[in-house]
Amino acid sequence: MTNAHAEVWKSPSKLIQVITQILQNTQLEDSTRSAASEVILSLSSGMPAALRKTAETQSLLFPAFIGMLMEVEKDDAVWTETEEDADNVGKDPVSTATSSLSRLSEDLGGKTALACA
Repeated sequence: MTNAHAEVWKSPSKLIQVITQILQNTQLEDSTRSAASEVILSLSSGMPAALRKTAETQSLLFPAFIGMLMEVEKDDAVWTETEEDADNVGKDPVSTATSSLSRLSEDLGGKTALACA
């Protein structure tokens, strides 16, 4: 729906609040969190101005993605066996956050991304 009718979200404050709660919930499956990020990325590609104007983009969304970047494997044995996702196409939190931040920054523009960072 967000892809086809992005105009439904003219004021995306509540959507960003819900999406960030999903992104921050480490108890949810990685694929669920990845799907939540795709909703906001669909909106950013369809209506970037709406996200630029929304304060929650800077105060909630970017910090949620940064938090996901910090979710690293703490068990050294598991970490050494894990293959690195060089293409960032995985559903793990770090891959999701990396690709989401990149796409979101491209959609919103450098000025907005820098302000959020």
